[in-house]
Amino acid sequence: MNTTKNSTFSNISSSLLKRVFLFFLKRAIGIFLKNELNLDQLDFQLREGVLRLTDLNLNPKMFSTQSDSVRLVYGRIACVKIAIPWTNILQDTSEIEVNGVVLMFGTQDDVEESAVYQSQIDLGASLYDLKSQQNTFSPNKNNKSPSLHPTASSSSSS
Repeated sequence: MNTTKNSTFSNISSSLLKRVFLFFLKRAIGIFLKNELNLDQLDFQLREGVLRLTDLNLNPKMFSTQSDSVRLVYGRIACVKIAIPWTNILQDTSEIEVNGVVLMFGTQDDVEESAVYQSQIDLGASLYDLKSQQNTFSPNKNNKSPSLHPTASSSSSS
């Protein structure tokens, strides 16, 4: 019976802690995101020192200025993982891992042609459906250079 109380308390405190983390993350990085962070995008294991954010859509306005000739028009990050070694924080290094980055850039003229450009952005987003695809580096058929999967098939004439 005591374990049930501890488990319930642990679940409640974990849920509360997750909401506190979410509040501070919204304050710290919220302006860089197109959509507001929610609890489903946040995962953390406090004891292990791991924080994970998933499915982040970037706010293009925060990465471009009026004087930029090339602008970010679409950005998405599948996962950001931050690992902090609590047990030996002064000697071990923290790590930040970013996976599934998709960035689309365009000129001012491209951005002004919003109907055409929006369809290109939607196509890019559907090609890189980062929730259902796992992007990993692997050699291509010829083992000449690494490529990021998924890739669009292309043929080259020699």
